[in-house]
Amino acid sequence: MQWNTPFRAASLIMPKVRSDIEELLKDNEVYRAYREAERRLRARFSKRTVADVVEALGSVGDVKLQRYYIELWKERGDDPDYFVQTEAYINHEMCDSVALRRSLRKANNLLITADIVASYYGRPDVSLIIAGRLKGSNYKVKAYGREYRDFILDLIVNRALIYMGLPTNLESLRRDYGLSEFLMATLSFIGGITSGEFERHLRKVGDLINGALAKGDRPVVMSLGRYRAFVELDAFTLELLKNTYEKYGSRYNAILSDIFLSFLTEKPLPDASAIPHDCGFLRTHYDLLLKYREGRDYTVPDRMAGMGALWWYVNRRKKGLPYLSFSGKLRLYDGVKEIRFRSKRVVVALAFLRLLGREFLEANLHVVFPGAKNPKRRLYQALAYLGRYRYVPTDARITIRAGNFLRDEDEPWAILLKERMLNRDNPQPLL
Repeated sequence: MQWNTPFRAASLIMPKVRSDIEELLKDNEVYRAYREAERRLRARFSKRTVADVVEALGSVGDVKLQRYYIELWKERGDDPDYFVQTEAYINHEMCDSVALRRSLRKANNLLITADIVASYYGRPDVSLIIAGRLKGSNYKVKAYGREYRDFILDLIVNRALIYMGLPTNLESLRRDYGLSEFLMATLSFIGGITSGEFERHLRKVGDLINGALAKGDRPVVMSLGRYRAFVELDAFTLELLKNTYEKYGSRYNAILSDIFLSFLTEKPLPDASAIPHDCGFLRTHYDLLLKYREGRDYTVPDRMAGMGALWWYVNRRKKGLPYLSFSGKLRLYDGVKEIRFRSKRVVVALAFLRLLGREFLEANLHVVFPGAKNPKRRLYQALAYLGRYRYVPTDARITIRAGNFLRDEDEPWAILLKERMLNRDNPQPLL
């Protein structure tokens, strides 16, 4: 079952029975895999044939049919709760909170609990606590060794950190499972766009989506496509995704797609009553929609700061609002357009001015304009060039939290700014 970030958690956590159906899935023959699995199920009803059907449907993204076959197993199978872990993710996707709580109790699997606590209940902070306790313990997951268990934990931890807008350690996922590189790339994409690095990651996402297609993972393609559509202001794609999710019974993803779509268009707001009260992840996104579309007063909690940052950027991109970005490199934007001057030193001067003030800027003109015969004159010229951009907001708070503040800049001016802004013993005000 697919996470709302682009990979399917249950297919990683659930012990699986290997079969040649998986080979069809790897070759992107998703519907053929489903038809073949269904044919075998009709011939022989067993754990293996039901598992094959459910797995194939996971790659199709059809949550409604998955639930149908799970219910069929519960009626006719010899172990009604055998698929309870998969059932938890189905209930997650269908936004069935009552059934989700019941299946989590039955599953009694702390990895799944840590996962769903973040992606459904919107508490990645709690997810990190659970994962931290499991990491150093002897907690066992059926059919998985200690190393693979820790791989899953690292996956859960890194996604929780992205939700919270905190630095990740994607290298911890580098394992020999045939999944590592792809999962690292997908997490890098989500983390990148939630911390303002659009150009770099939007260039690469096409190859990432093609890779997901090659693996026969339709839900991954849809999830990646949704994030790309949101930051690229592509309402048409979001409309298609919403309708597709509704068709296949993924109410959770349909609601999230509709929230994104409602911000990009003037369509009526989604029905708030359709969002379960305890689904904190969707509730946070809905509150952010009201904040940026309706002007409501709302402060995103720290535990979802990464998602709040995503909305901050998309709001400025959609409305054509300027901002000074420190995400990786120093850039000045006006909506989606980067504003360039003849000399980058104009933007460097703006960075000093916005972060540390006029007095600090003038005291360090030799750093901002190295080698200039008359640095004061250069400053006055820079301020004239900047015009209305002199008072733009910055993403300094977001990028310092995410760990990519001027990460790719190494000139003396950048080193000085990083020394001042990243000094925890002497924190600087952020504008």
